Order: sequence, then structure tokens, then C-alpha cells
Amino acid sequence: MTDTLPKDNDWIDWNGGECPVDPDTTVDVEFANGEAYSGSIAEAWDWSRKIPREDLIVAYRVVRP
Repeated sequence: MTDTLPKDNDWIDWNGGECPVDPDTTVDVEFANGEAYSGSIAEAWDWSRKIPREDLIVAYRVVRP
């Protein structure tokens, strides 16, 4: 599901690297192009920033049950 999600205190800025949470953690992610995806598991995403592109993760938040 794609959405445009507002930034608030739950969002954590992301500058790339290894996945910051357990791979099975449910997260929302926001991309450099402004799109966001809700409720996917962390291992579904490329958290690195090896190649500049619009779908780089720039922020994430953990979805609380």
C-alpha cells in the first residue's frame, strides 16, 4: 500500500547502511521521491544507499502492534 505519510516524532531519518531493525520487524518507509509504504517487513527493503536513486529510504518508523 502506498501513501504519503506525514513526518512526526515517530519517524527516524535514515542515511543508509545495514537494516536498523530486526528483519522481521514491521515498518513504514519513506523514500527520497516522497512516496511511502506502510506495514511491510524490514527485510523487504534495500536499506543501503550504494546507488543514488529516487527510491532511497530517507526515513522509517516501526509499526507498533
